[in-house]
Amino acid sequence: ESDLGRRNILMAAVGDEHFEIARRLLIRYGVDKSLRTLDALQLSVAVGLRRAGYPSIFVAADRRLYEVSELEGFQVTNPEHPTLTV
Repeated sequence: ESDLGRRNILMAAVGDEHFEIARRLLIRYGVDKSLRTLDALQLSVAVGLRRAGYPSIFVAADRRLYEVSELEGFQVTNPEHPTLTV
């Protein structure tokens, strides 16, 4: 709660545009990269936030989501290995 109060964490509502972006991500990466539905939705919210001008660092420990996030142009960091920021 203190992080939210200091605006260190941004909460974003999921809207129809996010579902559409997630659908496109699944079409693009679902088969070749094994992107899962909820991961696509999470990434779609990040895409929307980036389009709105928010910082574009993506945090992912899951290898598939990490890889797709990189392909989508995000700087990615793995919380299990924080020194491996790409």
